[in-house]
Amino acid sequence: MDLNRPSIVRVYHYVRGGKEHFEGGLGTGRFRTWAGHLRFFEGLELVEPSLLYVNDWRPDELTPTDSPVHTLQVGGIGRKS
Repeated sequence: MDLNRPSIVRVYHYVRGGKEHFEGGLGTGRFRTWAGHLRFFEGLELVEPSLLYVNDWRPDELTPTDSPVHTLQVGGIGRKS
C-alpha cells in the first residue's frame, strides 16, 4: 500500500461464513477470507488488538457471543511509521 508516513489505516469488512445473514435480509456485500483481510495490512504494522471480530473488539451487549452475527465482520488497524 502506497502511504505517506506516518499513516493509519482502519479496515473492517464482512468475513466468509456470514453470507447467510445477508441472504436472510441484510442485503448484499462482499465476503473475504481471513487471509483476504490480512492482505489490506501488508507492509503495515498491525496495531493492537490486531485483526479480530468487530464484536470482540467493541463488545455489543445486544449481540450474544454464540450468535452467528458475532462473527459477521472483522476489523483491524495498521500503521506505517
